[in-house]
Amino acid sequence: ATCRDSDAGGQPSTTTISTIAVQAGDSQIVVAVLKCGELVHLQLTEAQPNLLEIGNNQDETKKLLEEHEQLLARLKVISTVPMQNKNVLILKLNSL
Repeated sequence: ATCRDSDAGGQPSTTTISTIAVQAGDSQIVVAVLKCGELVHLQLTEAQPNLLEIGNNQDETKKLLEEHEQLLARLKVISTVPMQNKNVLILKLNSL
């Protein structure tokens, strides 16, 4: 069975262990931290504005691109930190 499967035979199932919101400027993403056995996965659950948004003009496009790059950089930092330290780190990153 895969992590997406859940059965009565004791096979691994996926559990949401945390939700992380990361903000940069006017952009925000929400990521679910999923655990399956020993594996931990991140799953994008929400993005504002939509990650496929390109903006109405060159300035908006540049702003969105910069904010998306900041979101990814912050998410990369968060993904490398042990779970017990994530809350403090997230508060510090979102205050930047």
